[in-house]
Amino acid sequence: MADIEVRRSSNTEMIANEVQCQGVGARHSDTRSLPRGGGYLDICTTFEVSEKKSRDPRISELHDMGISGFWRSLAEDIGFDAFLVVWESMSNQALNSDDGHRVYVPRYDAFMRYQRNRFIVALAGNGLKAKEIKEQVMHALGDDITTNHISRLIRQYNAN
Repeated sequence: MADIEVRRSSNTEMIANEVQCQGVGARHSDTRSLPRGGGYLDICTTFEVSEKKSRDPRISELHDMGISGFWRSLAEDIGFDAFLVVWESMSNQALNSDDGHRVYVPRYDAFMRYQRNRFIVALAGNGLKAKEIKEQVMHALGDDITTNHISRLIRQYNAN
């Protein structure tokens, strides 16, 4: 074996061994790529950090102030900044009401009923009969409503 000095920083050696390909990895043209790629991706798992919501430290300040668990839970659900907007709006509304610091909160199920009724009217507008609408409402919304009620809603809408 002959002792040959290899100098990796030599410009002449690099020019002599330079491959005529262009682009990323051109110096490695004699190596074969794996048929499935690098292989390291096979061990990837779900990135759990992105799935976890980190608790906003400002919510702890609500606890320190003595704000009830319901309101802290609401702040966690909608985010602290949105909670502040809601809180300020409700507080301003309460200041202007005759009932002290009480704010009327409409029932959520009233909104859901309104949406269901709009769905029924839209289905009726597409030419479906009450029985067909009943099936659609049950399937889509899980709401068991009578055909008489459906007919009454359609009549009320058509009267307006």
